[in-house]
Amino acid sequence: MIKKDKLLAKLKEIDDMELIGNVPDNVSIENFSNFSRENIKQEIKAILGLDIYKYSDYEDEKQSLIPLIFDLLLDNTCQYTCVAEKTLSKDINIQNNFIPTGDGGFIIFQTPLHALVFNLYFFAVLHIFNSGHFSPRLSKYIGELNIRSTITYDNVFNYENNWYGKAIIKNSRILSRDKLNRFLIDEETYNYFMKKFNGIETLSIIKDTTFKQIMNIRDDFHSILFDGRNNNLLRNIHIQKVEETWAKNTKLNIYNLEIQFHATSSLNDNEVSYIFTLGNSNVANITNK
Repeated sequence: MIKKDKLLAKLKEIDDMELIGNVPDNVSIENFSNFSRENIKQEIKAILGLDIYKYSDYEDEKQSLIPLIFDLLLDNTCQYTCVAEKTLSKDINIQNNFIPTGDGGFIIFQTPLHALVFNLYFFAVLHIFNSGHFSPRLSKYIGELNIRSTITYDNVFNYENNWYGKAIIKNSRILSRDKLNRFLIDEETYNYFMKKFNGIETLSIIKDTTFKQIMNIRDDFHSILFDGRNNNLLRNIHIQKVEETWAKNTKLNIYNLEIQFHATSSLNDNEVSYIFTLGNSNVANITNK
């Protein structure tokens, strides 16, 4: 993490930090050519963006409850993931890696795989909420929540306990292109799964031994999704390349994902199984300005 005081101390070495009388005609900026690169550490991270669709259309009384509901969904997703994906969840720390936006937020993960797994369980919890099996009275009062999601994979940096960078900006711009409840990923995320797993579709059939080798897991491995016996939990994975689009002068190469997931949850000591679909196959209007 980059601290303000340390960065300012470095800045004082190459710039005047107090008001000066006459500004020189030729201000040398050559010392800044490496300042950012040497003092601000960029890291490649996966960003999961979650956005509640048409949040501004809710009545004031309902709108004020949305941040609480979103927190409940996140808390239950964290619990769900820690139980179902004990190995992968060790690298998931929502508390220090969440940027709230009021109608959703951005979560920083080590890899697109971690972001994908968390997103699957998040929508599993959302499905339970929307169906009235979790907080049924609150669910009935709010009505169905529609949430769109995006994963990007690019540079970010941490400054004063906040995250900034290209991956977050790009994530926000891709979310802005979606007018439904789609699940979109950028080209870097698509390439990650191509290189690691021969395509994201392969996750539905991958063996646990192969998965451990790819992810360099040497300790005890615990996963419901990738344990070698429950590959049918990911029933179908469909991916579509969307026509190249632009947002705020940024070229975006986007892929649309639709994943059918067989989830199991324990509610009041009762095991509930259900199938839901994350994202949808409709790619219409994503590229329209």
